Amino acid sequence: MRRLSNSQEKRRLHAIALRILSGFLILMLGFPLLVRAEAITTYHTTITVRPDGSLHLKEVIDYDFGDHPRHGIFRDIPLTVKVSRYAPAASVGLSNFTVALEGKPVPFQRSTMRSATDGEMVRYRIGDPAKTVTGRHTYTLSYDVERGVYPSSLSGMEAIRWNAVGAGSNVPVRQAVADLILPPALTRDAVRIGVYTGTYGSTDSRADYRWIDGHHVRFEVDDLAPHEALTVEANYPEGLLGQRADELLPTAADRLMGHWHWGAIVAFLLWLWKHARGFGAKEGVGSVAPQYYPPRGLSLLQSGLILDKFADKKDFAAAILELGTQGYLEVHQPEGDVNPIIRRTDKPAAADDALTPDQRYLLNEILFKNGDTYVVKTRDASRAKAINRQLDTLNEMLYTWSVASGQMHADPQKSRKRFLLTAGAVSAVLIVLAFVSTFKLFGWEVAFLSGMVTLFVGIGASVLFAAVRSRSYSGIFFGLFWLIVSLMGFSGALDGHIFATLFQSPMILLPILIAGVYYFYRRIGIFAPKGLETYRYLLGYREFMKRVERDRIRRFLKQDPNYLDKGLPYAVLFGLDTHWLALYDELSVAQPGWYYGDFHSMDHFNHAVQSETAPPPSESGGFSGGGSFSGGGGGGGGVGSW
Repeated sequence: MRRLSNSQEKRRLHAIALRILSGFLILMLGFPLLVRAEAITTYHTTITVRPDGSLHLKEVIDYDFGDHPRHGIFRDIPLTVKVSRYAPAASVGLSNFTVALEGKPVPFQRSTMRSATDGEMVRYRIGDPAKTVTGRHTYTLSYDVERGVYPSSLSGMEAIRWNAVGAGSNVPVRQAVADLILPPALTRDAVRIGVYTGTYGSTDSRADYRWIDGHHVRFEVDDLAPHEALTVEANYPEGLLGQRADELLPTAADRLMGHWHWGAIVAFLLWLWKHARGFGAKEGVGSVAPQYYPPRGLSLLQSGLILDKFADKKDFAAAILELGTQGYLEVHQPEGDVNPIIRRTDKPAAADDALTPDQRYLLNEILFKNGDTYVVKTRDASRAKAINRQLDTLNEMLYTWSVASGQMHADPQKSRKRFLLTAGAVSAVLIVLAFVSTFKLFGWEVAFLSGMVTLFVGIGASVLFAAVRSRSYSGIFFGLFWLIVSLMGFSGALDGHIFATLFQSPMILLPILIAGVYYFYRRIGIFAPKGLETYRYLLGYREFMKRVERDRIRRFLKQDPNYLDKGLPYAVLFGLDTHWLALYDELSVAQPGWYYGDFHSMDHFNHAVQSETAPPPSESGGFSGGGSFSGGGGGGGGVGSW
């Protein structure tokens, strides 16, 4: 035999490998076609209505297991029913359950569970755990239910309503048939027939029905997809059967249980408004006159505290710029995405006496404690922790100053804690009541998920709101990412019915309470007369900056060429820095001598300084089950294999 060359041998091996790979792909692609999937070939339900309103059910399920070995099927049947979200769950009175496989008795096990859509349910696991089956097999189930009569959507009528095929099945149904056998009291002339198909809550129908005789109606539909149901009903004049539908209707107490939270929300917000006023929220400001200069005798950080009653870390960048306008430092902003550098000037140490205590602490303890150069570092967790500790000390100095200087009657930080103590206690009571009410109305699953959705969405909204206030782009991105992932995660895990129920339950008051408390919390702090006057002055200065009277500014520049520079820190404080910086170009004013680099990149400087205090995000801390009718009905559940 002639020996192959290396290149020929490689080509031969490549060809063999290609044939093997091609065969494997063909096998994988063709495998689903070769293996028959599970399906219910025929689902035939016979509903016999007795004169007293109870029902006898017979279900013949032709189940095709395909080529999958299984022990048998399971059948889930709801034990309770609710005709509305406010009505208490009523027992359907399930009894006398029997089952046969190909006409012969077959073992089964019974267990109970709870579903968010179907309430309390029983599961019958039918089959022998020691044996498996494949192919098509016919199961015959028989049982009685005491409750067969439900409220009708038609005036003056009641209804026999049954979910002949429930929305809980995870396999398709090739053909569904339901025979409704009516008692002598319900004649064809007195009855109005209804039929619904589709997923839970659907009122559409593609099923057909026909009268076999005066007391027998047959319903038929082909190709129900997994979780599609078939619901049948017969509406008739009230009182013709032994049961009455109004026994299931919610009482006034039940409706109060379902709606009390709306009144509680209004009452709580009114109480919260009155309670917060006692801590200085919503104080009358009076008239505000335009002001043209920064307030005298106050540092920017002190002004920031009076403006919103918070010693905010977001004011850090503006306070550094203020020291620049006073000649104590220089800001060097390199081109590109490079961290800014702050250098101390040669101003005599004696000049520090002209500074306020918070300015001296910022200059000597935070910026230049270890030298005359300070490099801003972002995404540095250790730096962020150190800066935050120092800023906490600085903030305590400011809160103490606010009382000692006669600006505030009490430390706003301590006032906020007292406010939260009482508001939080009242909120906690309402939240517990909301959870209990939701549990009674919808079950533990909806109550638990309501709390979880509110918690995760609330965290994302809080992060996003705080990031917007501080103009932290990384925080905004993280908050949006958290919100999107949370909403997608919950919407993917929940079906549409449960997800919609979350916003109908009393737990909806949870985010409203949190938002209300937070709104007033941001406004807590009682101004002394001096502080109220300072606050009005700052509002007047902000209003002037917002309106920007250019002719007036030109006159001010003739008197003081540094007029725009002195106002720049306050423009940053007020969130008007872009607006104020544009005036330098419009009025042909040179950028400040203490700022080196592209003056219009100051937004990068502000963002870098604010980001320095934030560690990277990674280190930051009817329950019928049927298709169907919203008025409640028995039956439903689901079928599957095990």
